[in-house]
Amino acid sequence: MTTIHKEEKGFTLGELLVVIAIMTILVGVAVGSFTGLIGSGSNEAKVYEKEAVQTAIDAYMGANASGTVTARASAAVVTSSDFFATYMRRLPTNYTYTWLDSGSVTQHEQ
Repeated sequence: MTTIHKEEKGFTLGELLVVIAIMTILVGVAVGSFTGLIGSGSNEAKVYEKEAVQTAIDAYMGANASGTVTARASAAVVTSSDFFATYMRRLPTNYTYTWLDSGSVTQHEQ
């Protein structure tokens, strides 16, 4: 024989909706925080790439006892045929670059 309990324990619909609303707010805050981290990471990559190109040109100038390099007036991607490419571990691919004959590098968006 089964018995029917008049007072069943459980959550009401209102309580469940409140919990879902709180969880939604917490997820929204977390996603916003992670989005900010991704943006700052791409800025760091941009700075690193420019510094890598500048360091490679400086290394080339130092190794060849040269005070000047061949200038590049129009922005282009760094390739393995560029005079300083052997001084880089990995060629940058996200931006284009120009440089003066003094070795000063400028970074451009693609």
